[in-house]
Amino acid sequence: MTTSELRVNLICEVAKQMPRKGHTNMMKAMYFLQEVYKLPLRYDFSIYTYGPYDEDVMAFLGYAEDEGLINVKPVVDHGYRGYEITLQKGDTVLSEENMAAVEEIAEHFGDYTAKQWELASTIVFAYVSYTENNIEINTDEINEDVRRIKPHFSKEEIEQERKHLEDLNILSRAIA
Repeated sequence: MTTSELRVNLICEVAKQMPRKGHTNMMKAMYFLQEVYKLPLRYDFSIYTYGPYDEDVMAFLGYAEDEGLINVKPVVDHGYRGYEITLQKGDTVLSEENMAAVEEIAEHFGDYTAKQWELASTIVFAYVSYTENNIEINTDEINEDVRRIKPHFSKEEIEQERKHLEDLNILSRAIA
């Protein structure tokens, strides 16, 4: 399976397992699949307004929509504009390992809001960045870095989510 086929199949499976979620949730699910579950997606994520972002994810979402595989519908919820992504047709072709990764993400993060995904993925991004730059992991420093990047989250929210990610072994898998 090519990288492009894997990307599209994963988008469809995430849409199937986490229906009616939007762009932010899909972006962060792809980030986790690459960085935590080590799937060879070859995205180049950088930190952006709502956490890790790669425009190629949006391009593949557009492709999947154009092919009629998913439906991306604009919605307004509690005054906020967003999108709902749902699977339209087709069965995904994924290995057991890839399917298990999507299932685990759906189990642990399927009910996360875009804001919760933003925080969780930014924490993972910080851990990965420290590791890639050979900087010793110091949770207090990482919490402060996340707070600088995302000042609308309190120290308590950051620490609580960091501990949750730690309990799920997300952080240790991301830096492995």
